[in-house]
Amino acid sequence: MSSLDEKTQAGMALHPTGQWRCIQEIPEAVELFLKGEAGQRAIAAGQEIAKRCINRAYFFGSGTSHFAATAGAYAMIELAGIDADYYEAFELLKYRMGGPMDHIAAVGCSHSGGTAVTVEAQALARKSGALSIAMTDIVDSPLAKYGEFVIDSGSGNEPVGAKTRSFVTTVVQEYLMAAAVRDDKAAIEELNRLPGLLKDALALEEQCKELAVKHAHCKNIFIVGGGPAWVNAQELALKFKECAPGHAEGMEVEDALHGPLAMLQPGVLVVGISTPGPSYDKVADVMKVAAACGCSVVSISDVPHRIENVDNIKAPFRGIRELFAVPLLAVPMYMFMYFSVLARGSNPDAYRKEDEAYRKARASIAPVHYSLN
Repeated sequence: MSSLDEKTQAGMALHPTGQWRCIQEIPEAVELFLKGEAGQRAIAAGQEIAKRCINRAYFFGSGTSHFAATAGAYAMIELAGIDADYYEAFELLKYRMGGPMDHIAAVGCSHSGGTAVTVEAQALARKSGALSIAMTDIVDSPLAKYGEFVIDSGSGNEPVGAKTRSFVTTVVQEYLMAAAVRDDKAAIEELNRLPGLLKDALALEEQCKELAVKHAHCKNIFIVGGGPAWVNAQELALKFKECAPGHAEGMEVEDALHGPLAMLQPGVLVVGISTPGPSYDKVADVMKVAAACGCSVVSISDVPHRIENVDNIKAPFRGIRELFAVPLLAVPMYMFMYFSVLARGSNPDAYRKEDEAYRKARASIAPVHYSLN
């Protein structure tokens, strides 16, 4: 038995872990939000944005919450027709925020509601006159204290370090809020289809496992997407870094075509995430080059690419706009990541907590406490 086989068997023996359970909970969590009081709070926040004639929105967070915030900005532009930006919370707070913020909606995203820099940015935004909207699953958290509107998924704390369920529910929260600005009933009806489609995506488990084991020998992972799927690419790369851990890079597809193609060679895994839209063919171009260079290549899409030597994971949905594909593509990409981590002999729940040197290194960083005066 090879070393890889030993690692694969050792990893698979961990299944299912806490992270797997959170992935499996995604459809139910989205349905709970859309049908519950939390969904009504998102609608009320969107209505308030319209009432105040908001003409600009800042979405911000850190890590997974930053990528969720990016999806929120796309939604606000497309559904509400409001200019929106996405920021890493530190960059917004320390380099981009200043002066009155009347007619701006400040949407802070933090699963725990305790990320210090996000909390301070939310507090300053509210003090500066912004409509302050806090998206957190911990409704009595510090972030919630500074939100005029507090929007949660209704599912409570996600008990693992690398968030999956929280990412998807936060994105859907942003979608519903943005759709409510113009009372876009067609968009809201489309959102109500998501829980069933997300449940269908869970049926891809065996295929995701098979491809994860097939490509587990790859040491470097290069993930590309464009438009809303760029959010998926960044989020998937983060999850590989957190859970494997290992080198993974999420790239915007046009940037990927300018220079990074030179890194493509055997032993590199390229994952293309796409749905029909402006970036669909560009993602195909990257995968074609990658396959020709001898890379392992996996496509995650609802419309499979017909490219030689590319493995396809077909997300089971049609008739959903490109914007709303983010959560639907997230479920198969999370399952592929999850089984890839197990196939590499790692525990996706561990977050390197079993690594004493890493724990000591992290402990050497003094906790940051931001003044909220």
